[in-house]
Amino acid sequence: MKFNSSPDASPGFIARLGPLKNVQFDSAPFPILPEQDKPGAKIVQRRAFCNGLKGFTFVEILVVIIILALAGSLVFINVGKSISKKNTKAFAQQMIFHCKKARRMALDEGVPVAFNISSSQRCCWTTDRAKSIEFPENMLIEGEGIAQLNEDIYTIRFYPDGSSDGGELTLSMLKLPVYTFRVDRLTGFLRIKEEG
Repeated sequence: MKFNSSPDASPGFIARLGPLKNVQFDSAPFPILPEQDKPGAKIVQRRAFCNGLKGFTFVEILVVIIILALAGSLVFINVGKSISKKNTKAFAQQMIFHCKKARRMALDEGVPVAFNISSSQRCCWTTDRAKSIEFPENMLIEGEGIAQLNEDIYTIRFYPDGSSDGGELTLSMLKLPVYTFRVDRLTGFLRIKEEG
């Protein structure tokens, strides 16, 4: 008796054969294991991988993909917010530095020094416009009590006696106030308030 395990044979093939002494195998791709050495023993062809275990259904895989996509989008949103907040804080620190620099230069050199803001070019600077700092994207700067040089440039002057023109600047991101800067008219000191 001859048993041929061809690739097109069904994977769950079970054959009942006589005594195993007369069985010959032609290059079986899967191991064939006898259950017993008796006449009429079953020969079961088993796969090399997990037999009898089911895989995941399409719906289960789809649910996992949806959950991963939602988790990824939440991470992306939170990372984007933290980067935006970091850029806003860095810009606020640079603005503070430039205002303090203008006050210090006015006291040291004995001449008025201005901190300028250009609304059309979205930048601010003290003495050298080439060293200006640009506003972050979606940043809005609103001023109250700030002198206007022309229709585009607003300025806060610091004087040699320590005084200034004074005024208030509010930095907003997406219409929400983030920082408020108040420049004291008498002393020229800068007070910063971080909003909610």
